[in-house]
Amino acid sequence: MKQTKEHSESIIYNLLNELEPSISHVDLYCAFYSLPYISVFGQAQGQRLKPMTFIEKNQNSFDHVCLWWYWKTYGNIENDHEYCVDHFEGKSTPAWRELKDSKVGFDVYFSGGECNCLISLSDLILKLIQVFHFGTVDEISLVKPILRECSSYKRKARSHNLGRRGDIIKFTVPDIPLDMDVNLYLKHPIYFIAWTPHVPREKVKSSFEWSRFYNFIMKKTIETKGCVKFLDFDADMLIWNENDFIVPWRDVDKEHVELLKNMGFESMPKIIDIEELSKLKG
Repeated sequence: MKQTKEHSESIIYNLLNELEPSISHVDLYCAFYSLPYISVFGQAQGQRLKPMTFIEKNQNSFDHVCLWWYWKTYGNIENDHEYCVDHFEGKSTPAWRELKDSKVGFDVYFSGGECNCLISLSDLILKLIQVFHFGTVDEISLVKPILRECSSYKRKARSHNLGRRGDIIKFTVPDIPLDMDVNLYLKHPIYFIAWTPHVPREKVKSSFEWSRFYNFIMKKTIETKGCVKFLDFDADMLIWNENDFIVPWRDVDKEHVELLKNMGFESMPKIIDIEELSKLKG
């Protein structure tokens, strides 16, 4: 959208219209909480949070709520499907544990909007709603930006308020103050980019993501149906395996990665440069 600017609108609408024969339904998820407070951590030392405070604290885990309700709605019809979801994190909920116990197949993607076409399309639809929605936000109004130029979705696009009923709320609020373990569901191979710029990362991150280096890695990620993450030296040894790759940017990044290697981590990803990466088969 940074490239296409004002043309983004027509591009997204054209994309949706072209894909319409292949799309059975578009489900939009929102949550409006009319309760004075929401009770959390009921299995521990419980807390009561005002709705806005609850949303602020739990917005990074809302993806799993959407996934859970989608499965509850369509699981019996689409029982042979595997689901793709952008990476999320948060405290454990009954909905999360029900998903795990159901053995439903789903993959969690780092940078899903860049390396998975379904997640990317979902992001584009949400962008339409963000830009062109006006008036009071409710279940009906959320669909209107799609229907403005894509009337064929009239019977396909629908929205769901996941804060409307007590039983849904009970399942989707954290009841244990412990993190959900999404690591078992991460999509591999993960391409870890080892990148240590001389200036604060946030200052040059946007420029780096336009670079040929970054975009080549993303292209290879799409070809091999994996996902991408900037290497975090503090935590990523807990999620990687021998099917993953670490791609250093410069010699100094290679040195940092070699330090990890010398620490004796088992099942460490293969350290690979751009030339080697180009030879990988999708």
